[in-house]
Amino acid sequence: MKEHPDWNRRYLEGDTPWDQGGPSPALVTRRRREPIFPPGSRILVPGAGRGHDALFLASEGFEVVAVDLAEEAVRAGRRAAALAGLSSLCEFRQADLFELPREEREAFDGVFEHTCYCAIDPGLRGDYVTAVRDCLRPGGLFLGLMFPMEEREGGPPYGLDETEIRERFEGAGFLLLRSAEAEGSPPARAGRERWMEFERAGGEAGGTSRG
Repeated sequence: MKEHPDWNRRYLEGDTPWDQGGPSPALVTRRRREPIFPPGSRILVPGAGRGHDALFLASEGFEVVAVDLAEEAVRAGRRAAALAGLSSLCEFRQADLFELPREEREAFDGVFEHTCYCAIDPGLRGDYVTAVRDCLRPGGLFLGLMFPMEEREGGPPYGLDETEIRERFEGAGFLLLRSAEAEGSPPARAGRERWMEFERAGGEAGGTSRG
């Protein structure tokens, strides 16, 4: 069992500065401009928090599994899904990404990452990449809105570096498809968010149109 900060306490106390109260503006901007995942994809959202991004993806027609360690966050996500009529498309689970059951191996067409990678201890980043790779089917897509792209002392959030991310994913059998500064970020995050998109090796590259 890996050690994690007490995320549930932070949700109970309202100490969640990463929560923007809705889906990431950069995600919404990108989705409005271009496809993201193939239509009908099953998407994993690790470290989903209250599920704003997961619910947005579900509202776009994707089947979403949102996982988070914090019971309070998962409870809030389930309430929001029910209110939005999205419970059939967005499943919330209190779970550890590093300990998902074996039946989830290669069970997803895509992973959407936002503020999970930066929240874990940097010493666990290799384990994170392995975990998301194992969840993806060959040819599956990892779409990361990586934040914060900067050097910083301590964390979480821990600072991220484009080269480090690329080398870690490519070393684990991913192909980099895109790396670009995010558009539509809120002012406090402008220039600090970056889209990094990888494909898990083993599929037919570029074979499926994205929805």
